[in-house]
Amino acid sequence: MAEFEVRHILVACDTDSEPASAIETAVRLAAKLDATLHGVFVEDQRLLHVAAFPFARQVNLSTGSSEELDTESVEKHFQRLSGQARDALKAAARRHGVDWTFSTVRAHRSAASLLREPSDLLIVSARTRPISGDWRPTSRLIELLYGITAPVLMLRGGSAEQGPVIALIETAFAEAKRLLNAGALLASASGRLLQIQISTELCREQDVRAWLYEFSPALIPRSRIQRTVSTDAADLRIADDALVVIDANPRVNDERRLRELAAKTRADLLLVR
Repeated sequence: MAEFEVRHILVACDTDSEPASAIETAVRLAAKLDATLHGVFVEDQRLLHVAAFPFARQVNLSTGSSEELDTESVEKHFQRLSGQARDALKAAARRHGVDWTFSTVRAHRSAASLLREPSDLLIVSARTRPISGDWRPTSRLIELLYGITAPVLMLRGGSAEQGPVIALIETAFAEAKRLLNAGALLASASGRLLQIQISTELCREQDVRAWLYEFSPALIPRSRIQRTVSTDAADLRIADDALVVIDANPRVNDERRLRELAAKTRADLLLVR
């Protein structure tokens, strides 16, 4: 299996998401990994369909007031949010000296169609805009990402990069090397501690140490290797500010288990394919 490489970074946002953390993370990684950077704003086709009905109205949950909803107002809403995302990407890219591009697309049935290359790293914020008080809806864009074939970084807490990168090893070393490569790459780029949790006898600790030394001797002092009987997020007591690297190959973790793992932690998730 090919090593995990990041040559293209795609940061996606939509009408529901708060994109600030995703944009900042994408720009920083693009700068450190010398990767190309593209931002995309995904319009909600369903909202346009609703607005086309003559009886459509929008309700302010705070005041209870309502007003007509039409396609023109929805289009203006899309343009405003897309412009804000583009301006945020431009400002962050300028701070870090990164070249960038940006586009706006209509909602896709499959998030995979957003990708330029199968090897793209897709970065998405799972943090949505509050609607009423502190209540936030579930990200519709995130729901599309569990089944695609490209690697996906889901930013869920909106916090700065502080906690460790945790690589969950559940397969033989030869198969796990791509996941280890992904964890080491992100830990090196962000200066974070790398924790490797091994739950299978098919992967030897000495092989992991040898590969880490081959990858980056400077990473050794910031690495910890532990054996565990489980890679379940609840058993590992993962902190909210961690980044968890999970093998999303369907033979290792199918879509159902990926969703279960995501439900048991608020940490950021990197799904490696």
